[in-house]
Amino acid sequence: MADRILSIIIPTRNQGRTLAKLIETLQRLRLPRGWQAEIIAGYTESTDNTLEILEAHGIRTVHCMTSGPGPARNAAARVARGELLYFVDSDVCPLGDDFLIRLLRVARSLGRFGAFGGPILLPESDRWNPVAIADHFACWFNWTALRPSGRSKLFQPTVSLVVRRDVFVKIGGFKEDVRVLEDHEIQLRLRRRRYPIYFVQSMAVSHAPRGTLARSCRHSWYWGGPFREIFLKTTPDYPLRFPVGSKAFALNLPLIYARRMRLVLKSAWRSSRWQTCYCLPFLAITVLAWALGVVFGEGRPGQHVVTPV
Repeated sequence: MADRILSIIIPTRNQGRTLAKLIETLQRLRLPRGWQAEIIAGYTESTDNTLEILEAHGIRTVHCMTSGPGPARNAAARVARGELLYFVDSDVCPLGDDFLIRLLRVARSLGRFGAFGGPILLPESDRWNPVAIADHFACWFNWTALRPSGRSKLFQPTVSLVVRRDVFVKIGGFKEDVRVLEDHEIQLRLRRRRYPIYFVQSMAVSHAPRGTLARSCRHSWYWGGPFREIFLKTTPDYPLRFPVGSKAFALNLPLIYARRMRLVLKSAWRSSRWQTCYCLPFLAITVLAWALGVVFGEGRPGQHVVTPV
């Protein structure tokens, strides 16, 4: 009897800094008897050594001509053979050599699910870097190790996300014109089809933070506009004094900043009081960059077709 297949899909573009560590980690992970894993990279033309790393590690590579993580994931998923698709970003590292064993056990226990993922943690090597701590709390405050497992109304980031292949095909994969918050958008469609999303505490991964304040602020700004155009427009109960599209929308800035800081600080304080105090000035700046992006940033960064060299 042929082994069942788990397809691990990595979107790659200019990921030379962290990609090799992820691949080597994935290749060391154990699988239960009767299963095999295939690793497929959706590759978009890069200016660094991303392609050389993929080739050196023998990774099956599917070239994608449209930029963005959604198109890259779709391209890899089209050739995947697995009944489960595990989407993982190249700056992530699954925790524990039995990670895939636990993943398959969870998939079996959930049955009819749409997607699931777990906590997103700061690497131990960055625990003394206040900028990295601030960047991590600002991004991943909703996905901590203290959050209990269960069905979730909150989307699960595609940095580490398991989706049933039949469900992925049925809903049409990722929308390729959505380059940011594509994980939120696809999970809206999953829920409309009544496929539940789950947070699973045992499915923890570590995520490499941006280690400088400039990089952290640029990233936060970049995500602010899509939050306004994609998340706020589909979340009518989000507290705003002036609706999206209003000429007075910018007057929401103090409210947006205060609400985000309150949520981030509450989560950070529960996770680690000393880290919260240690990184607080950088955290305040990082969240401010995000709030300014929500009010003034570009809403939906456009996709473009990559021209081969």
